[in-house]
Amino acid sequence: MTTLAQVLTPNAATDNAIVIPGGPTLSYAALSNEIERVAGVLAAAGVEAGRSVSIVLANNLEFMITFLAVARAGAIAAPLNSAYTVDEFKFFMEDAEAQLAIVPPGDHAGRDSANQLNIPTMDASSTGAHVVIARNGSELTLTKDVIPPSEDDVALFLHTSGTTNRPKGVPLTHKNLLTSLANIKDTYALTPDDVAMVVMPLFHVH
Repeated sequence: MTTLAQVLTPNAATDNAIVIPGGPTLSYAALSNEIERVAGVLAAAGVEAGRSVSIVLANNLEFMITFLAVARAGAIAAPLNSAYTVDEFKFFMEDAEAQLAIVPPGDHAGRDSANQLNIPTMDASSTGAHVVIARNGSELTLTKDVIPPSEDDVALFLHTSGTTNRPKGVPLTHKNLLTSLANIKDTYALTPDDVAMVVMPLFHVH
């Protein structure tokens, strides 16, 4: 297990599930398949490995799927607080050198910011357990096989809080994130029988 997407593999044959409050319940196998499909959609739409994708979504299914799909496609997930202002979005998107911004459908400051920076946008929404990736109002369905990333590839790009100065970008590799996951599992002695509830914003580092 060397990349984020592979974390789901050991559970794919079990009855364990991911529960989205107010939304669907997915088996690990279904979640893994949806991540693979969306990664293929993003790759077919021109998302390049090794470059960042700004994710401007709330705590929901589409955030989780697109985050992991971006990483699965070999690109770099750069999640942002969906409540940022236009100027804040512009700073973070520009600093991350985003190749794409994934935003909610409709009017949104994240979309306005990307447009001002000439960064392409795609919409992400969901119908049941199906995540819809759309461009100009039309769902993208064409997929493409993606090359698995390596453990040393950057998977996540976050910024420091900027308490004393401007926020600084911090790249984290798949290996960094898996090491953090292993530390959490060991610290709390977690087993496959345990249930974890995530209440923090998904754009935070955990």
